[in-house]
Amino acid sequence: MRGERSLLRIGGTLIGLASRLLPGEIRDERSREWTAELPAILRDPDTRLTAHRVARMLGYAAGAVWGSALAAGGARGRLTAVMAVVVGLFTAEVLTLAVRGVLGAANAPGDWVNYCLIVGGLLYLAELRRVLARWIRQAAKPMEGVRDAVLDYGASFFPSWLLSLLLRAVGAVSSDLPGQAGAPGPPAPVPLLPAASAEQAIGLARDTAGRFYRTRLRPGYQIAEVDEFVARIEATLATGTRPGQAVTAADVQAATFGTRLGGYDEQVVDEALDYYAGALARLAPSPDSMTGPDTDSTDMTR
Repeated sequence: MRGERSLLRIGGTLIGLASRLLPGEIRDERSREWTAELPAILRDPDTRLTAHRVARMLGYAAGAVWGSALAAGGARGRLTAVMAVVVGLFTAEVLTLAVRGVLGAANAPGDWVNYCLIVGGLLYLAELRRVLARWIRQAAKPMEGVRDAVLDYGASFFPSWLLSLLLRAVGAVSSDLPGQAGAPGPPAPVPLLPAASAEQAIGLARDTAGRFYRTRLRPGYQIAEVDEFVARIEATLATGTRPGQAVTAADVQAATFGTRLGGYDEQVVDEALDYYAGALARLAPSPDSMTGPDTDSTDMTR
């Protein structure tokens, strides 16, 4: 492909920027993974159009920058950043229209459109002031109230289907919006209970895994790798796995997956794997259970 080296250089520059935004302990690993994906996407034989391959490769690199830039904050922080941009742009547009209405009314007093623009701007500002005042009064700190007001007011601009897509794009759930119960996020690992059964562990872990979803604008874990590993975990929890195929809590904590644009959201999968590790540790046999009453002491020393 003509210009392939230049395109890869551009993609590499974006990946370098993305990796610099990550913590030092994972920076090099993620940089190598993402850089290795660039030529694979650019030379993908299943995509015939060159322009399509170029767009996918650059989109992957740009998604890495987007995801890394937002990774430092939590899901609610990412959602607040997006909502702040939405509310800021909408406020600027309303103020611009209101100013145009004032100037238009001065030049053409009989034009009712100008007065509608002025009234609309005043109503918008009054509603924004009301929301800010309400959330600041309820919050422990003023800035927390401002953030809640931005989330609340920004969410009112989106239809439900579009808001759902936005929440998925930033890794948030509806419970991250102030005043909404929404669907809870992945549950945190519970304390280890010695009486827990395999059926209970599988049920709880499946509730977590059922919340996996795919990223859209940033890299995510390879879906096939995650699904295969989760299947092995559930087989281990069901006690129907051969000894050589059993997965331990340590295996879950050390697991790594490849990344690709459109894969599983990394944060959600990591939280689910933490829960799976807890379920496996909860089911792990205690040292006392490994020795029966008939075990010969001589055999134990071999």
